[in-house]
Amino acid sequence: MPERRAPRRFRASRILACFDPATGEVHGDPIQHLRQNVAFDSDWRDDLARETAQAVRDSRAELAALVYLARCDGDYDEREAAAIVDFVEKRARLRRINRVTVLRHLKRLFPDPESCRDGLAVIARESATRAEPFVDAVARVIMADRQVAPAELGFFEDLRATFAEHGIEA
Repeated sequence: MPERRAPRRFRASRILACFDPATGEVHGDPIQHLRQNVAFDSDWRDDLARETAQAVRDSRAELAALVYLARCDGDYDEREAAAIVDFVEKRARLRRINRVTVLRHLKRLFPDPESCRDGLAVIARESATRAEPFVDAVARVIMADRQVAPAELGFFEDLRATFAEHGIEA
């Protein structure tokens, strides 16, 4: 037997009536009343989707560069993808994100060298505080598959040169 006041799940389509036991008021539209007064899982999922999309948008420049880095050795390893998602999650700070949604987004990204350079320039122009966690993420992505490819070293040299132009040491 369920505990009193324990959270419960109901199918909204099966709710026939709704009343307030404290006042005896019968609500004409039970679904409308519940939407206004009770937290729905779908509302939580909508918030999570919105927060995830915002976190991805906020990390757009970094994602272009990190995904390019992960793909530049010819093998997009799931550990590299996980390191990138970790970066997005850390950058989101207090915002919750859906890791699966971010992973799906990353799989659709195929940045070219130009968009990678543009992303690096955006990060470098903004500030050293934005660059520092990004450089940490670069190191994690490079080491994620336990192989350091020449293309990855080339990427890191490009990163250092771009950041040096803006007075940031990497």
